Amino acid sequence: EGVRAILQDVHPHFTDEKYTGFLVLTQTCDLVRRNRESCKSRYVNLAVVRPLRDVLGFLLDRACERVMVSGHPVNGFYCKETKVKAHQLMERVFNQNAQAEGLFYLHPNAQAGILAPSVALIQVSVAVRSHEHYDVLVKARSGRLAEQFQSKLGWLIGNLFSRVATQDWPEAARKTMESAFL
Repeated sequence: EGVRAILQDVHPHFTDEKYTGFLVLTQTCDLVRRNRESCKSRYVNLAVVRPLRDVLGFLLDRACERVMVSGHPVNGFYCKETKVKAHQLMERVFNQNAQAEGLFYLHPNAQAGILAPSVALIQVSVAVRSHEHYDVLVKARSGRLAEQFQSKLGWLIGNLFSRVATQDWPEAARKTMESAFL
């Protein structure tokens, strides 16, 4: 409730009950209070958490071809030929390899408040000021990722947000190089 009260002030959209929790994206080392009142990070970034069943339709719509009736796609029905894509999507989600989708899977854990298979939507986040809200966030904390999953989350965040844009080779030059090597 404390986090929802903060969000009511800074970004009311995130108080919607469809968000069942929040996952801290800010690095732990930047959140430690070392010999001072505040932590190193000025902001704490929180990714929203939603039950997997609530976002599954959207994910399947992007991965699989929907059945068409009279030229219109039918919600929740997918072509049998794309069933393998659905299985591959779920495998990526459960194995923490859904970086293209920006997802981090959270297995149910009642102690941590995760009551159903859920996903953190890493690209959907909100920042709150650490100096104002740190104590409320610490009090609201209900769980912690195992160390290897902390590392995986860090890698996923870097993969999503720290990519370096490089210019592609002009098509003619690239084709010349391809032909030379092939």
